[in-house]
Amino acid sequence: MLTGLVRTICWIYGLVTGAGYSRSIEGNAGTMGLSEKLWWAHKFFLGAVENAERGSGIEDYFAAQDMRYSLPGDFVEECSARIASAGDILTSEHIRPETTAHLWDDVDEFLRAADIAIANLETPVAPSRAVGAPPSSILSAPPLNSSPETLRIVIGAGFGFFSTANNHALDQGVVGVRETLDVLDEHDCGHVGTARTKAERDDIPVLDVGGIRVAFLSYTFSVNGRDIPPGQDYLVNYLRLNLPDADLSMVRHHVDIAHHRNADAIVACVHWSLEFESFPVQTVIDNGHRLVELGIDVILGNHPHVIQPMERYRFTDPRTGFSKDSLIVYAHGDLMSYVGAVPNSMLGNIIRFTLAKGHHGGVPVTRIKDVSWKPIYRRARFDRKGNCTDFRIHDLLAMSAHETANEASERAEIGRLVNLAIRVLPSHP
Repeated sequence: MLTGLVRTICWIYGLVTGAGYSRSIEGNAGTMGLSEKLWWAHKFFLGAVENAERGSGIEDYFAAQDMRYSLPGDFVEECSARIASAGDILTSEHIRPETTAHLWDDVDEFLRAADIAIANLETPVAPSRAVGAPPSSILSAPPLNSSPETLRIVIGAGFGFFSTANNHALDQGVVGVRETLDVLDEHDCGHVGTARTKAERDDIPVLDVGGIRVAFLSYTFSVNGRDIPPGQDYLVNYLRLNLPDADLSMVRHHVDIAHHRNADAIVACVHWSLEFESFPVQTVIDNGHRLVELGIDVILGNHPHVIQPMERYRFTDPRTGFSKDSLIVYAHGDLMSYVGAVPNSMLGNIIRFTLAKGHHGGVPVTRIKDVSWKPIYRRARFDRKGNCTDFRIHDLLAMSAHETANEASERAEIGRLVNLAIRVLPSHP
């Protein structure tokens, strides 16, 4: 009954304020006023937002994106690294070993062609605490917690590095942060974004990937209003990146550390943008450009639980003075989750890009060589009692072409999501 009342209030709110277009707000659960909460609930209950800010030109800007990367004519390539990236991993009662035997069948080859695969772990993994999945009521930010067993399902697909800075990082408190990192260490998985000590926060991971030294950074715009204990701000890299003129001093510091450790390229995993919206607002776009101009080569965005566009943004490298192209993925959508109330959240995107290291004009440089992507559709099958019997990730375009959906309604929904993916994502290079 309460949910029905909330839906009615949201419908009235949308009717009065005008729904259907993105709005330039922060979307931080810790600072939301009543209007922002109603807008969030409207998107959850009555439909995700598929149109950019009214009159902004943002959709035209992304529609014109050319994602074909090229190396300079006199570039002498020495080695290359292929990196795969995916979206948010959240806990769900549907995702269990017995339901995921075929989870990765459609995307396994795409992922394993990479030298390293990374994703955003948007849930603590704290064995001392009870497992907690998103509840059916979303009237408050749910405290999440997953199990090592679920994490192993992801690791089994080849994911070996995780960003951990996100709005659920503190859901299980300080204990949750520490236990999550302990579990990742026990499974030999790299991580960045949360830390057990100040020294660990500034111990920027720089990995040798195919002969290229790649630094990884991670930041979140929100911690859902959860208190960070005094003197322990190192627990999570919290920057309010959905606000205009966000303070980027922490990022600048971490970029400097990466350079001092002789990183050839820097990849930043950024938790930002607005949930259930297909296009980033201008504030997020502007902050993305500011991040890149600090010397970040690739931004891998998450949080909206739906896909958002990609951008090839040209900037001047502050170290070399050369012009170069960055890659900004505003949102992958989810990798593992089940938010049945928001159909657009079933659509995700897996990215794969190649870095090339060599010399340009006698100067050692590293450049993005190419990028490809695979839109995915997550499908859960249920028995007559409502229990999930099969959960898997499908190649959306292949699924559409072969009409593997059993029911006409699902075929229509898959067709709708294909059209949305075509509208939001650029054409393949």
